[in-house]
Formats: sequence, C-alpha cells, structure tokens
Amino acid sequence: MSEDFVVKKVEGGESAGEALAQARQKRHFTLEDVARDLKIQRKYLRDIETACYDKLPAEVHAIGFIKSYARYLQLDEKKIVDLYKRELSIVKNLAGKQGEPKPAKTYSDKTVIVTPRFIKIGAIVLAILGLFGYLWYQISGLSVAPKLVIQQPAQDITVSDIFNATKKCLKNNITPILSFMSGFPDETIGDLKMTHDTIEKLLQMDKRVTVNGVFVYNPYPGGELFEDSIRNGIETPSAFEGWGDWDYKYDANHPWIGKEKQNYMKMLFLLVRFSYYWKELGRRNDFKKKYVIRFLLIPLKLSFALRWKRKLFSHGYEWHLWSWFMRNAVGYL
Repeated sequence: MSEDFVVKKVEGGESAGEALAQARQKRHFTLEDVARDLKIQRKYLRDIETACYDKLPAEVHAIGFIKSYARYLQLDEKKIVDLYKRELSIVKNLAGKQGEPKPAKTYSDKTVIVTPRFIKIGAIVLAILGLFGYLWYQISGLSVAPKLVIQQPAQDITVSDIFNATKKCLKNNITPILSFMSGFPDETIGDLKMTHDTIEKLLQMDKRVTVNGVFVYNPYPGGELFEDSIRNGIETPSAFEGWGDWDYKYDANHPWIGKEKQNYMKMLFLLVRFSYYWKELGRRNDFKKKYVIRFLLIPLKLSFALRWKRKLFSHGYEWHLWSWFMRNAVGYL
C-alpha cells in the first residue's frame, strides 16, 4: 500500500441504544441494576438499547428515560438524545407516520322480556328512585366551593403540623376544613390506616373540625410524582389533544394499586365523605335539610358508626349504592 494513503476509522454510526448498552456493559452493570437505581422498568431499558422505540411511552417520557440513563452512565446526555431523535425521525419517515387503527365498535342484540315480576321490581325501583330524587333535591345545595385555596403546600408537612394548624384555627374561631389524598405509587395499606387514625383524632378534637374527603391521587404532568407514576406503568395520552379527555378519577384503578388497597381507599373515601355531608346538614337552618334528610339517612349513619369504629371496610354494598346515587342523581360525591 502506498504511503500517500492513510487509513482512518469512520465514527458516528453508533446508535443511542448501542452507546448506552456498551457503556453499561463496560461498567459491568446489569439491566436489573440500572432499573433498580433509576426506578425505570427493565423492559423500557431493553427497548431503548435495542432501538424498539415504538414500545416506549410517549416521546417526552422516552427522552426523559434516555437522559436519566445517559446521566447514570456518565455519558453526554445531549449527544445521546440527538442520536435518539435522529433514529426516531428515520423510523417515522420509513413508516409513513401511520397511526394505529381505532378499535371497531361492537354491538349486542339483547331482548328484554316483560313479565309481572319484572313490572313489580320496576315499581320498587321507581319508588326507591323517587326517594333518592327527593334526597338529591334537598342535598344539591350543600357543596359550596371554599373561598380560600392554599396552593403548593410544603412537601415536609408532618402529622404534628396538621394538628397544630387545626388547633390554631380553633383558637382563632376559624372552622378548619381539611382534605386528604391517597393512592400514591409507594403508598401501603399501613399508610392508609395511619390516615384513618389521623382523621379520627382530628374529628375528636372539636365538633367544628371537618374533613371533606380522602381523594384519589390523579397523575398530571410535572413533578416527581408524575415521573414515578410513569415508571409504575400509568398510561397517559401520547398527543396534546388526548389530555382534553383526561378527567378526574374518583376510583383508584392505577396499575400500582391492588384490589385490597383499592377497596380500602374507596370505602375510606365514602365514609369520610358521608361524615362531611352529615355534619354539613347539621349546620343548616332549613328544617327539611337538617332533620328530614338526616332521618332518612339514619341507616347509613348507623353503618358508618359501626364500620368506622371497627375499620370494617369490606363488602360495603350499602355504600356503593349511596355512591351510585350521588354520582348519577346528584352529579357529584
């Protein structure tokens, strides 16, 4: 070979996944090690390394995963993300940016046979609906939006802080109304029981103390909690238009919530919410709202007293019926 020619190695053909995989192997890390440290599911790490980008979540989340992965391996984040974007652009061009087909609608053809027994049951149901309708008419004016909204509270609030703040409100003749939240990715049944005990102690402090609910955490973009929700399998809209249909969920059906915890959360919410309405009725000057509706709700009040004291949160059929009525007849719970 002539000395006028110089052989040079051509670089730049390496993909983002290959760069990450080689850096990981060089440091003798396994995918399990990285998944545990970054709290990113192993399958997403594998999809990144093998360039299976169509299996990753929305692009904004995929970029977040790749940045965290590159930073973890002490690589140039910008370079790795640029490689990913270039590869993704090529894949989209080859695929013609074709969207996924919408699932076909299914229809069922059912026949209803009217019998005397069916008519009798229908009459009973109508009578019950009439009773609930009356309750709805009387209760519909109970919920009033609070005039004071405190946004972005500090993240280091303790139970003692809650008790001290409540005592200060009572001392200054301010009616304390508290809200709680549950259903976080790392929350346990034990945490829920602690929430139950905290609420019980608050209600025992003074009859003016009010807890208006234990609401379910709903993931929205921004913050560490949302990233934790993504890592734990929550599915979010991939396009901006999809967020228009992203509505608040009363029921806890997130991927990280098991059946036992889901039932506990739902019963805790319903019992606390009922207690709130019962107390609000007692503050009304209207005779019907204060006495008539309370009289009709006595069976639920007895059920509440038994379940709350003994923490009986299973088989709450009467509370599921009350929940259905409030959401479908009144429009909220």
